[in-house]
Amino acid sequence: MRSIETFALWLILIFTICSCDSSIKADFTVTNSTNFKIDSLTILAKNIENHQYISLAPLESKTFQIDITNYPFGDGDFKLRYVLAGKKHEERFGYITGRHSINEETFISIEMDTVKYQSTN
Repeated sequence: MRSIETFALWLILIFTICSCDSSIKADFTVTNSTNFKIDSLTILAKNIENHQYISLAPLESKTFQIDITNYPFGDGDFKLRYVLAGKKHEERFGYITGRHSINEETFISIEMDTVKYQSTN
């Protein structure tokens, strides 16, 4: 009987340790589909600053990941901010529910007059 209790204790301990690294990430691939440099690009979750910025050369793609583990519970969206040809742009997209993005990855293509989004589930 003692070995069953010891086994159960070890099992609980292992599950507890494994669940400690349960960070929640939102993944994006951003493509600059213009002939101009994109500067100061950032993606916010639930309108909370993340202080993570990238630049994209013309026709360049980069991956962008934000950690939304410590964001408040509840529903919200993402916000894309960037500077293109000297003009600031800001646009809301996507959906967050209970600290989780409803998409596994979002592909963003920035064009001169529009932004296209494609998501995987």
